[in-house]
Amino acid sequence: MRHRYSTFLGSKKTRRPAGFTIVELLIGIVVIGILAVVAMSSFTNAQKNSRNASRVTAAKEYYKITLAYMQAYSQYPRPHGATQTSCLGYNYVDGDGDGWPNCFASNNLKNIDYILNTELKKISPTLPDYPAEPVVGTNGITYTGVVHRGMTINGEAGRIALVYYLEGLSMPCGLGNRLTGGLNTVVTAAAGATDNVSGNTQCVIAIPKPEDL
Repeated sequence: MRHRYSTFLGSKKTRRPAGFTIVELLIGIVVIGILAVVAMSSFTNAQKNSRNASRVTAAKEYYKITLAYMQAYSQYPRPHGATQTSCLGYNYVDGDGDGWPNCFASNNLKNIDYILNTELKKISPTLPDYPAEPVVGTNGITYTGVVHRGMTINGEAGRIALVYYLEGLSMPCGLGNRLTGGLNTVVTAAAGATDNVSGNTQCVIAIPKPEDL
């Protein structure tokens, strides 16, 4: 009698080893890396926007205080000659080692104007602190603070503007009466115009003449 032996070798399924393959692990690592980059970029942008919002808020407060002073006293808080620049507030450090806190561009530092601040404190005894974090330019120059600057505006000498810087290109300055054309002779900006300086936004805001208030 012929014996038949049943074999099931051909019907056995090959079991997959437990765990992940090298390819799957590499794909997972790449995906995690991409998500980490996206999350870090979002976090960095959120921090930048928060700092810019603080700068705009402080600039708006100084603008309001300046206007209130002119309405009360019918003059600028402190007359400025052409290109004369004065730091507003006190939240600054000594950037050039002369023993005096200063602000503005690191290659053109200006000292705190205590006379100007004293005048503004007649309206607001506590002046706003402008964020201390500098705006870093692509050329290595850093920008800090908010200032009053003497200017010629639309051909009219003896005017004053509020100047400050924001991180990033073409950022909203948050105030009207914006000017364009640099820091010496400037004109009223066209709608949507932006002055970008060294990878960042330069905000130059015209302060009305006292007689126009």
